[in-house]
Amino acid sequence: MKFKHLVLFTAVLALLVVAVFLKNRQKPAELTDEEYRPLGIEIQDAAVSSIEIGKGKDAKLVELRKGDAGDWRIPTFLDARADKNKIDQLMKALREAKGELRAKEKALYADFGIGDDTGFRIAFLDKAGNPLQVVHLGTKKTAYSAAFVRHTGSDNVFYTDADPLGKIGVYEDPEKTAPTNEFWAELHLLDKNIEAYDSVMTERFQDGKALLTSHVRRMVDPSDLSKKKWGYVREGMPFALDAEKIKEFLRSFETRPASKALDPKAKDYGFATPKWKLTLHRETGEDVVLTAGAEDTAAKGVYMQVSTEPVVFLFPNFYFTTIDIDDSKFVAANPFGIDPDKIEKIFVHTPSGEVDIAPKEDKRTPVTTFVTNLKNLTPTKLMFDPARKINASSGQLHWIEIKRAGSAETIFLDVEGKVLESGREFLASKRGANQAFVINETTFTNLFGNLEALKKSEPVVAAEPAKAS
Repeated sequence: MKFKHLVLFTAVLALLVVAVFLKNRQKPAELTDEEYRPLGIEIQDAAVSSIEIGKGKDAKLVELRKGDAGDWRIPTFLDARADKNKIDQLMKALREAKGELRAKEKALYADFGIGDDTGFRIAFLDKAGNPLQVVHLGTKKTAYSAAFVRHTGSDNVFYTDADPLGKIGVYEDPEKTAPTNEFWAELHLLDKNIEAYDSVMTERFQDGKALLTSHVRRMVDPSDLSKKKWGYVREGMPFALDAEKIKEFLRSFETRPASKALDPKAKDYGFATPKWKLTLHRETGEDVVLTAGAEDTAAKGVYMQVSTEPVVFLFPNFYFTTIDIDDSKFVAANPFGIDPDKIEKIFVHTPSGEVDIAPKEDKRTPVTTFVTNLKNLTPTKLMFDPARKINASSGQLHWIEIKRAGSAETIFLDVEGKVLESGREFLASKRGANQAFVINETTFTNLFGNLEALKKSEPVVAAEPAKAS
């Protein structure tokens, strides 16, 4: 009997514990709405002409100012271009922020590090310099993306996870960190108006001497004098140009930002002895010049100077390799103009043998594959060393002769069958052209590696029966 009473008592006690727990979790609707709600930070983007960011008694460590055209600059950092996306993200995050109410009295500001003499201050100003909104962030941090916030017109302190500290570039301990101008710098080397450029020229430097590696320009179209089209300025390019590839090259700067913006007076960046230069001409008349100086081996980047910018950029090495180009970058697809239905004969010669095929009639898989590989041939780079030319008497000459139907012109591709010192590359040339170029090992193998597969099988002749003796 006592055991039953004990079980009953235990069950009742458990129910009471659960009831108390559920009761404590329930909050009146008005209390929930009061404690977790939008912060009410009103920011009208169009009305904001400048932003000042400071900490404690340093009222202005960073200033961001909007120009008449809507572009942003950093007066506190050499008037460098500012990253508009970061500015937009900051205003959007504050405007949409929600949080929990933690205090309503100024006497408690010290608990959150949000007093006027300790916290961060973000002031949004109009054209006359009058504050439209001032947001304060506390230096006490409890979570990665959370912060304590208060703003103009209220003593309330909110706890929000909208990451307002991260939006102003404070990622380390807020008590020991201050906002920096460099965080706000626009890191893209060029503006996005690629249509403004009508000339692209690249140079490499060796022993102080410049080597022109690429020069293309939009010039009057001889077939229609009212129009312009892109063409090679450097003489000797044996292949047609693809204007879309020039646009792709210019657009690549939109997705390849520098990793840092630096003070040009901080050190010697090596621009007196540059390694590379890109000159872009604008239709309005001025040039934009990008100059590559010394390499920062530790940061795996190269220092880059832009003639229109007051700061120096640290540009990642990987990105630099994609803009250190020559004219082969703009060669149109199918440089030899291969059309299988219009090719009468192709002769392929190697030091060990040769074969001829007729793609117009011969549709065997090895033949169609070979023609596709020839069609897809792409120069990987140009050869600028004048001493490096195809040596017809080297005993290593490989060549392809292309005869097209209805054309008296015969096209020759010559390839030196010796691997270049750089490895896995071969010297090539269009016969009769002065500009040699390089093809990779895969292309070489696809064109000359299996002549036997291109040969037609000889028909088997049945042996005559032996005569009876």
